[in-house]
Amino acid sequence: MSDNKNTLVLITGGNKGIGKATAILFSEKGYTVLFTSRSSESHSQLEDEYKSKGAASAKGYVLDIRQKESSVQLVQAVQKDFGKIDILINNAGIGIFSGVGDMTSDQWKDVIDTNLTGVFYLTHEVLPGMIGGKQGHIVNVGSLASRNTFSGGGAYCASKFGLLGFSECLMLDVREYNIKVSMIMPGSVNTSFNDHSVDDDQDTWKLTSEDVAEAIYDVVNTRSGHLMSRIELRPTNPARKK
Repeated sequence: MSDNKNTLVLITGGNKGIGKATAILFSEKGYTVLFTSRSSESHSQLEDEYKSKGAASAKGYVLDIRQKESSVQLVQAVQKDFGKIDILINNAGIGIFSGVGDMTSDQWKDVIDTNLTGVFYLTHEVLPGMIGGKQGHIVNVGSLASRNTFSGGGAYCASKFGLLGFSECLMLDVREYNIKVSMIMPGSVNTSFNDHSVDDDQDTWKLTSEDVAEAIYDVVNTRSGHLMSRIELRPTNPARKK
């Protein structure tokens, strides 16, 4: 995929945080950048921003990843507009942190449907085109919570543990078609995820969105013949526990 302007990257949740940082980086490298969010409110502004950064083209799409039909409609729209999807970055995710006894069934369902089931829906729709073209790369953005548990993380950890299993099975399913599947597992990231303030001076030790975006870019740009199936990303100097 050396001709970046003819390489289409689709980033879910590409309007903020890790997704936006990833969209900017791929824009700077001259890719065609497609991104999704749950509403079209900021799409025009972001399209202009990504083009100004160097994207060959940029377009936003509305996606409710929890709904299968929304993924079907998205892929149909992208295929009509651009004809193909070369790189899929499943980044959209949410976190609701509560003890199992206090969590509602709706909260559980929202986390699982967004972080896991929705990834299946969209990947399922994108795969036929990649298989037909015998190339592609799927990057799933997980977390170190894909392997490590913590109190209050029942739904979130379950979704990310599941995403890791899904990613590794998918990798084995599709590598014979020259499709790479990678899982990026960052530790603490200083973003607005879960309504966190990115301006908190105490969080300067954390990974940045740009750190994760760079890891995604590097993984996508490995040479043919091998793939990085799982990457754990950690801050160099974490805060000391008191």
